[in-house]
Amino acid sequence: MDNTISSFPLPTAPKKKRQQNIIKVKEVPSAIKTTEEIEQERKFSDFARSRRIELSRKYSEKRRNSDLPTPAAGSRVQTVVKDPIIEGKANLKLLSQLDVDQLCAQYNQDCTMFASGGADGIVRLFNAFNGDLVKTLKGGKEVEGQTSCVTCIKVKPLGKSEPNDNLITCSYVNGVIKCFNYQTNQCLYTIKEKRQTYGLTFHPKLSKFISYGDDLKIYLYDIETQAKERVFQGSIYRDVHDGPTSRVFAGRFNPASSTEFLTGGWDATILLWDLRHPHAIRYISGVHLCGEGLDVTSGGRQVLTCSWRTEDPLQIWDYSTFKLIDSLSPDSHYSKLYCGRYISPEYISCGGGYPSIFRVLDTSVYKTRASVTGLPADVFHLCVGKPSRSAPPPKKNKFEDENDNALPDLSYEPRILFAAGVRVYEINFL
Repeated sequence: MDNTISSFPLPTAPKKKRQQNIIKVKEVPSAIKTTEEIEQERKFSDFARSRRIELSRKYSEKRRNSDLPTPAAGSRVQTVVKDPIIEGKANLKLLSQLDVDQLCAQYNQDCTMFASGGADGIVRLFNAFNGDLVKTLKGGKEVEGQTSCVTCIKVKPLGKSEPNDNLITCSYVNGVIKCFNYQTNQCLYTIKEKRQTYGLTFHPKLSKFISYGDDLKIYLYDIETQAKERVFQGSIYRDVHDGPTSRVFAGRFNPASSTEFLTGGWDATILLWDLRHPHAIRYISGVHLCGEGLDVTSGGRQVLTCSWRTEDPLQIWDYSTFKLIDSLSPDSHYSKLYCGRYISPEYISCGGGYPSIFRVLDTSVYKTRASVTGLPADVFHLCVGKPSRSAPPPKKNKFEDENDNALPDLSYEPRILFAAGVRVYEINFL
């Protein structure tokens, strides 16, 4: 009897069920990274992180040892400046120089002032014409210090009939987002995200903005209520590329659409999102972004990408098909790029490092029309202001002789603000 019972096979259904469950769990992407993924991400981030921490540490030690006060409103930091090399019909003006890296810079809505965000977590407001320091905007203990540098400063786009609202919105690396009224020195609201936040982008038409960071998610907020309305991320399917797989450093809405926006970052992928869908709907591969190197033309037909690499860093893509239109040759200016923006449909501005450079390119003939080299540090961020002249210049024929050395009239193009280390410059075209 015992022998007969012992000869029966043991039940196997529970084991099969358990194995099926294990397989299903393995198909779900986990937020916990493997050792190889962590090591690869560390290689990308060690340089930027160590540099920011070291600069902030030196800044804190210098102020502690010398007991230097914070510059008062109306004062200006005076330092001996080594002139960069300017090529083309342009005039370069040094607007501010401090003793801590300025990671971002942004004009206010009427371009009479600009704000710069430092590695010390302080936002400083300057006069855009003479560079005088107007005031500092401190967000308190939660955003000041070497662990909470300012990662982004943005202003809400205004309609033709809307007045200047005197508001700037800032993101910090420790996950805090603050909106300031710089006229009254008031912080209107604070949003705390449980991640490192690298930037934000306002919707061109609606009262909303998106934020992005290191948690592979994009958040959509309502400006009036500060409520988080949507969360965009990849799906659970590994074989479908419909979400970021690493840190996100850039986001841009399509000016010609009310629902579509782009993001990009360390995963070497540009993703197209729709506000009505939780996952990305299309993507461009092979574009590695380390800053705000992403833009869309005003008509929504072309995409500009600025990659952190020496080979083909500057590229233009067709928005409707996501196919590459062209890679712009660097005209002997070989540099890895952090940031880029369309100045107009004909001109592109970009900045980067290794070596440090800022330049303006003509997309009709693929030539550099103005450049600034010999800068003290890499160009981390740029901001396009308003044009100084209202009349548009005559359009250049795309099939003109490319050997023509006559420089076009750029005086109609907007002035541009860019941050390079401890300095903030403005370039005007002649």
